[in-house]
Amino acid sequence: MSQLLAADTVDPHRARPQYRQIADAIVAAIDDGRLAPGDPLPSKRELHQQTGVTITTVTSALDFLAARGHIVTARGVVARVAPRIVRYDVAAARWHQLDAAARLRRGDDDRGERMPDDGIDWDQHELTVVRYSVEAAPHIVASRLGMPTGAPALRREFIEEAPGLSRRLRVGWIDHALAEGTDVADPAAQPWRGGTIDELHDLGVPATSVTEYVRARLATEDERALLDLPVAGAVMNLTRIFHHGDRGVETSDVVTDAATMTYVTTTDIT
Repeated sequence: MSQLLAADTVDPHRARPQYRQIADAIVAAIDDGRLAPGDPLPSKRELHQQTGVTITTVTSALDFLAARGHIVTARGVVARVAPRIVRYDVAAARWHQLDAAARLRRGDDDRGERMPDDGIDWDQHELTVVRYSVEAAPHIVASRLGMPTGAPALRREFIEEAPGLSRRLRVGWIDHALAEGTDVADPAAQPWRGGTIDELHDLGVPATSVTEYVRARLATEDERALLDLPVAGAVMNLTRIFHHGDRGVETSDVVTDAATMTYVTTTDIT
């Protein structure tokens, strides 16, 4: 690997601890683009050779960076720059834009085809179907969708990926009576350009409102495997319910590494 840190990165006469000086230099390399999200870092031995500090000092620097979400580390695995922090806007403007795009796609204007989500064009979103099956709706799902517990519901699990973003696991449910016999019930129709907003338009139940709430929790073993999390830790769980009038028509839980996601909401006051 090419030289990342200069030999004079660490000044032993500075009051700032040596491990912090190394951490500062690595953060600077991330900020100026020399290190991109997902890039591997030099090994501890290489950083020791580049800077002349001890392996213990290098380890302290990497631990410091990992604790603050700059890098991802695991025993026996090379440290990597963390996927970029995603600013997920839960404000109404985002949903207004996606709904407008869905409506445009149903007319003669194709501008909606070019409206991105997460700031990334739809063509760059990759989706892997993990599970697609009709199951008895659990109580929590039935309560969100206003249907009897145990009624048939279409369960859909996806791994969602896009350039520079960490993986997301989305577990969604929709009343089977709505989806049965439509393309929405066909896993081969995924990924659906325009996402759930567009699907609901096609089903004749366009979303009129959306409820979202976020919580942090520990990842399950399955989530750690599916999301390729290097160590046990926290995930961010976004629960979402789309409504058509007073009726819940689709609900999902979107799970991602908590270190790579921040949720932002903006509310108009005037």
